[in-house]
Amino acid sequence: MPSIEKYYQILDYNKPIWDQVRGYAHTREHLQFADFLTARISCLIGEKGIGKTVLACQIALALVHGDTTKVFYISLDDTLFAAESMYDLAHLAQEHGVELVVFDEVHRYGDWKADLKRIADRLSVRCIVSGSSILSFKELGGLSRRMVKYQLQGMTLREYLNIAFDLKIAPVSLDDILSPDRTQLSAIKSDIETKTARPLTLIFEEYLRRGYYAYGVPRTSDAEFSTMLRQATEETIAYEIVLAQTHSRSDMARKLQAIFKAIAQNVPYTIDYEALKAYAHISDLRTLKHYLACLQDAGMIRTLDRQSLKSLRKPEKLYLGNPALYYAYADLRPDAGSIRETFFLTSMALAGHDVLAHHRQADFVSGPYSFEVGGPNKTKKQIRGETQGFIVKDTLEPSSDPSTVPLWAFGILNPV
Repeated sequence: MPSIEKYYQILDYNKPIWDQVRGYAHTREHLQFADFLTARISCLIGEKGIGKTVLACQIALALVHGDTTKVFYISLDDTLFAAESMYDLAHLAQEHGVELVVFDEVHRYGDWKADLKRIADRLSVRCIVSGSSILSFKELGGLSRRMVKYQLQGMTLREYLNIAFDLKIAPVSLDDILSPDRTQLSAIKSDIETKTARPLTLIFEEYLRRGYYAYGVPRTSDAEFSTMLRQATEETIAYEIVLAQTHSRSDMARKLQAIFKAIAQNVPYTIDYEALKAYAHISDLRTLKHYLACLQDAGMIRTLDRQSLKSLRKPEKLYLGNPALYYAYADLRPDAGSIRETFFLTSMALAGHDVLAHHRQADFVSGPYSFEVGGPNKTKKQIRGETQGFIVKDTLEPSSDPSTVPLWAFGILNPV
């Protein structure tokens, strides 16, 4: 059992962390769900850099009404806690009147599932756990009945604007964005440019380069941010995807990197399994598909399916998980078409809209709507004959043409 000295050591360790968390003026918009906020054990998972740690700490402080003597923050990748088990640390917290423990980077702790089960069964202290290895949280066994899990996504353009520029832009439904009346979109654009004193085109470009990630908000240079993002993705592959496997090959990380870079440098990547197998030196299709599934589960790539029959989906194209990854991994300027399509797909996914590859000429279909995404000069050729077809143009001004919608507008959709 940890000593009383460890208790005071943790309090000292936590002081700068709580000061840093209080320094964030805004919180992410997610996690207003009662079951997460009231559960004995809550779990927050998601990609590196999207704000899990800060959000978990903000929630913890709110739940104890700001009393830092009632909450522990413990990062399980810190050597300070290497000698103690999660269970013993939670027990220490409970014995000293701590009501809530935040266990961060929980996937770095070997037996975290068993320890959390013991905590849930034997202690009364509440826990919020967070981790970046999404794959490690897929199979929870008996713990799934004791823990409420939530997967945090990246930021929409609207959330980025609200956090980075202290705005209060309300979300808009897809039906409203596609409405022939563009008064609302024009008012939102005007409001953004007036309150930020910056043209929307520059803010949109900034979002595409870094805005999906919470650590993209501070004003680091684009080069510094891209370096941080590459390091994060390489760590995700090398440590989190590979370590989550029950059985993994010694060259798995290298082959995952090869697949990821092949997708990053194509426009976008139309699936050719044989070519991808040869490029990554993978001998069988089953292994390749498993590697692609791992990258998708980790949020690093996005698969676009084509609906060919009533209930049959076939993988059509591969994209990176969000636009910022293209900027980080492009040898030169990334392909504009890939950026546009990835922004559209990501924005629709963050708003809970299922998107498929169109079975005819247009790019995408979602429910009753067809979409063709392109630059300012894109014509209506691909949506000809579509009763609810739309051209999504990379322009700023909302068009008076009811079938033309500006690309940025999809970034202000209602969140899931």
